Amino acid sequence: MSKATSFIDINAMREYIIENEKSFHHYDDSPFIDYDSNLHQIGVREFTWKECIAMFRSEKFLPTHSIENNQQMIGYFYSKCLKDQPMIFDGMSLLDIPFLLDQHHHLQLIKDIYFPAETIGESGTPDSEDLFVHQRIFN
Repeated sequence: MSKATSFIDINAMREYIIENEKSFHHYDDSPFIDYDSNLHQIGVREFTWKECIAMFRSEKFLPTHSIENNQQMIGYFYSKCLKDQPMIFDGMSLLDIPFLLDQHHHLQLIKDIYFPAETIGESGTPDSEDLFVHQRIFN
């Protein structure tokens, strides 16, 4: 992902990093730049997919992730799948990344979520323990 990825709230990402950084440093208001291999040599840290997944599950990120953001996220991964076969992010596949918003507004892995009740029958209800893709994602 780059700083141009619009489905991530940059302020929430920055706050997540500050909150979870073991040795706090001062961060610029706009600390994200596109990858450059030379930056690692001077001590610039990379925000990896492993950290991104942890952020996706955090209480700092979830309130900032809207239905529209999730639709953009799905579109981003879809376009990556069309270009990169097999799709790998830091040694992980798309199956390892929680990117489908459920009815409780949490991001889930593909294998852990069902499609809305309209597409699979009436077995799911809002208070069901089963997780369904948020219905507004399809609108």
